[in-house]
Amino acid sequence: MPKETIVDTRENKTDDDQLIEEARERFDWSATEEAHNRKEAIDDLWFHEGSGQWPSDIKAARKAAGRPTEVINKLPGFTDQILGEMRQNKVQINVIATGKPGSKKIADIMKGIIGEIERNSKAQRAYKTAASGCVISGRGCWKIVTEFTDEDTWDQDIRIRRIKNPYTVYFDPAADQWDKRDGRFAFLVEDISRDEFRVRYPGKEPADFTGNAIGDNFKWWTGENTVRVAEYWVKRPVKRHLYRLNDGRVVEKEKFESIIDELKAQEEIVHRKLDGSLGEGPAGEDAEPGTEQVLNPAPKMVRERIVDSHDVEMYLIDGAQIVSGPHKWAGKFIPIIPVFGKEINIEGKEIIRGLTRNQKGSQRMYNYERNAEIERVALAKQPPVRITKEQIKGNEKYYNTKANFGAQIYNHVAGQPAPIDVPPPQASSGNINQAMQSNDEMKATGSIFDASLGNKSNETSGIAIRERKAQGNIANFEFPDNYADAIEFTGEQLVDLIPKIMDGERQVTILGEDGAQTEEVINQTIVDEKTGKKVILNDLSIGKYAVTVTVGPHFNTQREEARTNLVELARFVPIVGQIGSDLIAKNMDFAQSDELAKRLRKTLPEGMIEDDESQPAQKPEDKEPTPEEQAAALELEKKQLEVEEQRLEVEKAKLEVEEKQLEINDRSGGTQQIIQAAVESAVAETVNKIGGLGQ
Repeated sequence: MPKETIVDTRENKTDDDQLIEEARERFDWSATEEAHNRKEAIDDLWFHEGSGQWPSDIKAARKAAGRPTEVINKLPGFTDQILGEMRQNKVQINVIATGKPGSKKIADIMKGIIGEIERNSKAQRAYKTAASGCVISGRGCWKIVTEFTDEDTWDQDIRIRRIKNPYTVYFDPAADQWDKRDGRFAFLVEDISRDEFRVRYPGKEPADFTGNAIGDNFKWWTGENTVRVAEYWVKRPVKRHLYRLNDGRVVEKEKFESIIDELKAQEEIVHRKLDGSLGEGPAGEDAEPGTEQVLNPAPKMVRERIVDSHDVEMYLIDGAQIVSGPHKWAGKFIPIIPVFGKEINIEGKEIIRGLTRNQKGSQRMYNYERNAEIERVALAKQPPVRITKEQIKGNEKYYNTKANFGAQIYNHVAGQPAPIDVPPPQASSGNINQAMQSNDEMKATGSIFDASLGNKSNETSGIAIRERKAQGNIANFEFPDNYADAIEFTGEQLVDLIPKIMDGERQVTILGEDGAQTEEVINQTIVDEKTGKKVILNDLSIGKYAVTVTVGPHFNTQREEARTNLVELARFVPIVGQIGSDLIAKNMDFAQSDELAKRLRKTLPEGMIEDDESQPAQKPEDKEPTPEEQAAALELEKKQLEVEEQRLEVEKAKLEVEEKQLEINDRSGGTQQIIQAAVESAVAETVNKIGGLGQ
């Protein structure tokens, strides 16, 4: 491991000198620790490409002898199968709120922003490049960058960029996590010409390596016509003094104190009138004591603590100088994401490989046996001619004298018979069997069988074929699983980065799962009409959010899969075709499929389905009435009002009768007949007066 404290015997050493030596030492350490994996991986890449499948000495000897060295490269078929499966199944980043201040709406906005970042970045290309490197040689990478939205704005956008050559990345060997998130440093290097260096970095001259070299640094950093330029990413330990505010946010003390005076200056003290409305004049005018209220209070610190943390910085360096930097990175992770293949640790040494590593031996044997078979068959088509020297005297140049000659020359001895003809070489069943065996061994070492490759095998039923194909998928599941984990880590980095880069009010595009785009305004300050307080809508800085991923078909292929499954199901369960014909048509891929689905939907029995959301059935009370119906309704309403008025009059008449009855009783001089007559007379008078009920 490198020393954390670098001792330099030179005098007047500057901070830049210390950083360069730190970088050179760390680079040399990383290169040394990864040397075995890099060497094997580069050989895997050349072998997979085809040009490295014959050892150079054997190839030269066979070429000199006129023997074939053909390459029948079967390896891409195996790796393409795994890559095809990975590309068919999209890895979708999901964001979920994990803390009380978080909200589902903000999580959905975050997810939509990530989708738009991936679309604008063409991130699938970065993912595919890394996946290819992971499967073939065991290593792939991509990176996250930020860039200004336009020349005349300070707004920044986040982008995902591919790294074409993953072996230009050097990680901290002491990192323990699979994704190197706990690494203290990383390098992304590029070798460019000295002229290109001057064009890219005006005012800078390529620095020759000077001073005492550490390990093999000289050969890594400079050349006769080239210079190596590296992004040196480094984490610097810091202590952070954090405040928890009364609005739920967690901020750094220094940042909070730098703006608190401005926030306090923006506080607005107003008063409320007796009717509860806000006063428009200065505070205190027409205000009752105790009615003043702060409508835009500055946030207050409620808790604080000091934590161990780090800053992420990037320096652009060559072998002996800082070209530019430091550039402070807003996120808490080094923004280089690796995708590794299959991994095993043996006595502390980490071995990483792709699919190609274990298939190389059987591919070499396959090439040898197939070339031997080709050679034999070619010679069998050219039987030799037996002639004497005298017979071709003067015409020797017309006869092949190499190993694969077309004539066999012999010295004729008088009185003796000519040599017995030797049958021409025939194709060897041994070569054929060995080639077939080597082919099967490639499948076995790659754990990919005929069903996975689309070839006919012993399986006959669809279930058996799927099961055999699944065996290959399971055996190599580590590749797509590591790939999905890397995209999940990318989501974590983006969730950490988005609130810091998109920290002002701006309109953002949200990308849905089906590709539909909508617009949202984030970090927008408005005045709440109910409270009169200023609030921030869609504040991305509040709350904690976690990332998960789902793996499944792309949106378009989901339709195809639904259609295929429905049609297949309808073959065995005919009623599915009767009750689900509209769904089958809806998932068809032709211009009028939606219209056909609507028509088929109308043919289904009543009550089979709910009303179509796009054309909701109207309830009786929702139907638009005709003019005649409107007039009838008004007349009915008028009649009902008249009846209600009459009912009220009757109630009033009854009350009057009761009052008269009480009055008569109080007098104590009347008779029951008189009381009864008076009651009946009063009721009759009231009924006649209002014309009766129900008319």
